[in-house]
Amino acid sequence: MARSVIVAIIFATGLVLGVGGTIVSHSTAIVPSVESPVPRPPGTPEGAREPDAVAVALAPPPIQRRPQAETTFVPISPCRIADTRVAGGAIAANATRAFYVQGTSGFLPQGGTVGGCDIPAGATAVALSAAVTDAGAAGNMTAYPTGGSSGSGFINVTPGQVTRASGTFAIAPSGKSLTVRNRSGAPAGIVLDVQGYYVPPLEAMIDPAGTPYSGSSRVLGATQVSTGVYDVRFDRQVVYCSVVASTYFSQFTVSTDTYLWADDRVRVKITTATGAPVNEYFYIIVSC
Repeated sequence: MARSVIVAIIFATGLVLGVGGTIVSHSTAIVPSVESPVPRPPGTPEGAREPDAVAVALAPPPIQRRPQAETTFVPISPCRIADTRVAGGAIAANATRAFYVQGTSGFLPQGGTVGGCDIPAGATAVALSAAVTDAGAAGNMTAYPTGGSSGSGFINVTPGQVTRASGTFAIAPSGKSLTVRNRSGAPAGIVLDVQGYYVPPLEAMIDPAGTPYSGSSRVLGATQVSTGVYDVRFDRQVVYCSVVASTYFSQFTVSTDTYLWADDRVRVKITTATGAPVNEYFYIIVSC
């Protein structure tokens, strides 16, 4: 009877008895646990399910996260875009004058380098060094994008002296894109030399319909030529430039061609793994 009781105690408690009834070890029964639910992210409604991985992978790029192109500074050898001593004459007291900065025409009549300084139409700002000459009264001059606010003075105007200053100035998109204001009581001349410019990169993301989805202002447009075939147009010739293109979804193949009937365009072709043309989002970056 006593032995039966001991066996029952051992079974129920997990005790292990040695010789003479000494307790050798004690074990605890393992009870299967129920996995605790993973807490929902803040703001997730009750009953919400995890998104399907395939659906997430194939979802279009979110509109609120469209990338914005960053500008790049391109230094150049100092190049003169204007010299009122050579052409145009001094700027009248409290008057303004607009100057060409980008492109290749209009520079000779403002005393600049014939053919311009190779500043592309897409440039958004320039690094300038300026000199005020032939000043008749004290004051200062300002430089600003044509059509914008005149801002504060960046260079002093001192009678009988040549004063110099340099800085970075935003410019308008086209035409006579930089305006200089003479804020003194007498006419004064100015000399403007460009030392570099800021320009957005030649890059964009194009949607399956052939519409620019994001990217820089240097992408002038895109066209879907046929299924999986697109032409992307830029603000300069790109026929001898390097092009890199890739799809938003990795399972597709992309090829590019810059030798087209129009030298400002890149043709992009997208295919599946089996070679079938397909319409997809794609990135394109051009380096010249």
